[in-house]
Amino acid sequence: MRLYTETITIPTADYSGVSSLPPLTKEQTVYQVDRKNFALGESDGLFVNYEEVNGIFPYKYQDQYGRELKPVGHKAAILENDCIKATFLLDLGGRLWSLFDKKTGKELLFRNSVIRPGNLALRNAWVSGGIEWNFGYRGHHPYTSDDIFAAEARLGDGTPVLRIYEFERVRRLAYQVDFFLKENSPLLFVRTRLKNESFDVIPVYWWSNVAVPEGEKDRVIVGADEAYIAPKKMLRRIGRGYFGNIDVSYPRQTRFALDYFWRTPDERRKYVLQVDENGYGLCEFSTPLLKGRKLFVWGDSDGGRRWQNFLSGDRDTGSYDEIQCGLAFTQYENLPLPPQTAWEWMECYGPVQLSAAKAHGDITEAQRAAERAVNDMMTEEEMQQLLHETHGAAVTPAVKQLNFGSGWGRLEQLRREHCGERPLCPHLNFGGTGKEQADWLNLLKSGTMGQHDASEIPVSYMYQPEWTQLLLCAAENKDRNNWYTNYQLALVYLREGDLLRAGIYAARSRRLSVNAWTEYLFSAIAGVKGDRSGEVRALRRAYRLRSEDYNIAKEYFRALDAAGRGAEIVRVYGDMCAALRERPRIRFYYIRALLRVGKAERAMQLLTEGGGLEIPDIREGEVSVTELWLDISEVLAAKKGEKFDRVCAEVPKNLDFRMFAALEDCIR
Repeated sequence: MRLYTETITIPTADYSGVSSLPPLTKEQTVYQVDRKNFALGESDGLFVNYEEVNGIFPYKYQDQYGRELKPVGHKAAILENDCIKATFLLDLGGRLWSLFDKKTGKELLFRNSVIRPGNLALRNAWVSGGIEWNFGYRGHHPYTSDDIFAAEARLGDGTPVLRIYEFERVRRLAYQVDFFLKENSPLLFVRTRLKNESFDVIPVYWWSNVAVPEGEKDRVIVGADEAYIAPKKMLRRIGRGYFGNIDVSYPRQTRFALDYFWRTPDERRKYVLQVDENGYGLCEFSTPLLKGRKLFVWGDSDGGRRWQNFLSGDRDTGSYDEIQCGLAFTQYENLPLPPQTAWEWMECYGPVQLSAAKAHGDITEAQRAAERAVNDMMTEEEMQQLLHETHGAAVTPAVKQLNFGSGWGRLEQLRREHCGERPLCPHLNFGGTGKEQADWLNLLKSGTMGQHDASEIPVSYMYQPEWTQLLLCAAENKDRNNWYTNYQLALVYLREGDLLRAGIYAARSRRLSVNAWTEYLFSAIAGVKGDRSGEVRALRRAYRLRSEDYNIAKEYFRALDAAGRGAEIVRVYGDMCAALRERPRIRFYYIRALLRVGKAERAMQLLTEGGGLEIPDIREGEVSVTELWLDISEVLAAKKGEKFDRVCAEVPKNLDFRMFAALEDCIR
């Protein structure tokens, strides 16, 4: 058994950093559960909508990327024995990029041929493929496209362990995942630990997100007879196996994008398998705490296929589905982690071979075959025993550091030490602090944020009660006349929904310094109030102060578009610097503005030239480009005196991102 590191070269889209603006608007995927429209019984007991998170502040959006690919070396850690080879990308959140079965020569995961981000994660940038470990709150986690801490640890018998970990800033928890192999075993062991070091109940969310190649006759098998779905945003429980007339166990049969959450009974093994027509494939099974199992499919539609290709190489279909494993039954839930409590669980991943006849026979027979195969690999009692035996190793410091993540965990350790609180995971090496933490370290030690040049982009933000108190103290003492400290306080209160205090500190900051950042803050306050005119005015001022900033220009055009001010977009676009005019999102708003001012022919030309407009960070579920083509086509047809059928229109495949169209037609 070996653990080693190397550099892996992968074609990668250009990526140049984070947004210049704080995340003051909440980006949502299309599908959300309606709080007022549940169809659950009193025995379901789901923690739906418990402690939802409104936005990703204090993180910054990772939205500075394009579509062009070039060879890039990525930091990888590899665990390998005679049976299996597991490759992790340490600069992509510790994602398991490949799980290779050396006995059969087959890849068990969907291994993307490229790294091409799309706007699917909490912070925007996300890459398809492999296995991702999602912690914190609903969505692809904040560090999914970042460097993560990685170290080499040891089990009691000397077995090498790859440990990845980070400090999640919104939940204020550290998470840790230990990976190891055993001699002559094809299983990858995955041991996860969450520890609430505080005296508060903390809501937690965890889903292991597994991308598996989607074959024509692949079948997903889970030890459950019921499931949850949320059509028309109504969460309800249904019987096993079928969604309308679709056999959900065969992912390729599902036409439209679908989240399908199995309700796994307490008394049954917790597992999920995806096998091909010959009964061979990937299995995952866990200790009981990780009870949730899910299937996500993009759908066998033009839009679903377009999304998969959009995230992969230009010549690749990118065809895959996701089998997922979570703490709760659904992804609409967070669970309460009690104070001073640790949750630990074990997962196993590896190849499985079932009889083809049983794997593709009656679902009950397939479940029995799957459970027998899982028990032959490892019983639940053996898994629980291994989880217990490895606890000591999981809280023992590593022997070698392999990679460093952010400086926020170290800052939290220093804050706790300064305030005489219990330490944060003392067995984890969080390295040192950096540029992002410098102002906050100064605030902790000296009671001031220091002086800041308003022409420079603010480096970082903080959202945590203890830091808010330090900001308040500074704002009333050393930093009373510091625009930056008052600006940071206004951001915190806006995040909390306290518009009165946000406005007070924003006004104080503006009196001390007129700059683009405070103007953007005022635009966000106006937006929350529903004051579109005020939002536009503030963004206009911000743009005039910083007219070459892409993020400000994008927000300005978004607000103008929402207010229906197409003529102003056309006028401003004409005076923009060439670099901004060529940004796809800016061009999108310009094309829509052309349609609104009566230039439909020119709008269609710009939308479709060169194979069609590609917006690198188009949001998952966003159909704005598709709708724009339909809108222009409808206007052009009317000019010719023709009728235009939006439902039956043949949208160019490169512009069709509709995953959910006519979803209700599948429900009986």
